[in-house]
Amino acid sequence: MLDYLKILVMFLTLAGLPPVAFAGNGPQISFDRLNHDFGKVIHGTSPVTSFQVTNIGDEPLIIEKLRSSCGCARAIKGKRELAPGEKSVIEAKILTTGLKHGKHTKSIYVHSTDGRTPVAKIELKFSVFRSLSLDPPYLALSLLKPQDSANFTVRASNHLSRPICLKAGPPDKSGRQVTISPTNLLVQPDRAADFEIRIPTAGDNKRGFFTGTARLETDVPEEKTIEMRYIIQLPRKETPH
Repeated sequence: MLDYLKILVMFLTLAGLPPVAFAGNGPQISFDRLNHDFGKVIHGTSPVTSFQVTNIGDEPLIIEKLRSSCGCARAIKGKRELAPGEKSVIEAKILTTGLKHGKHTKSIYVHSTDGRTPVAKIELKFSVFRSLSLDPPYLALSLLKPQDSANFTVRASNHLSRPICLKAGPPDKSGRQVTISPTNLLVQPDRAADFEIRIPTAGDNKRGFFTGTARLETDVPEEKTIEMRYIIQLPRKETPH
């Protein structure tokens, strides 16, 4: 039987006819593109782009799930099950809050029933611009002994061509008010300056840790408020003997 099929294919090839397809292609996913460059993105904004998905196979295709390498929002704006030739749309949103100043590359992975490409990778590139960037962007500390506050040293970098004034903002949702030293920090253009953030830790806490958001304010209208998430591990209470 195998020899017969080989002879048949050879005959059709010599006769100038297309070879016979002995098996279907099954579901097959295709995209209008697999990457997108957002370019310069202002910190705090959330740009969106869409990717068109087509089933170019000869059997129904199912988009099983989407996952990302970051906090990117992703959604299917259309059908999850596509008949042969049918199209759908995958929407990708970049969440820039908390990201560092500079270039970033993130990925979204599309899982489907395409046997050839069960996981397709979509790449997103962008450059976050922050008027004032803080390092570290998040605050974490484990206290070795009880104290009234947790203190962090932070570096502020000014990316503008004019000075930026930084000061402590309003309390977070828990009512915890942070302070900074110096009280009013002036960061010169294209320069960096260090300052200290103090987060109060006094009071009873049954969880054994504090979490919240340190809010800071600048005199830059486009980036009036800067938020820094924090977690503070409290020392263990000694059990009485």
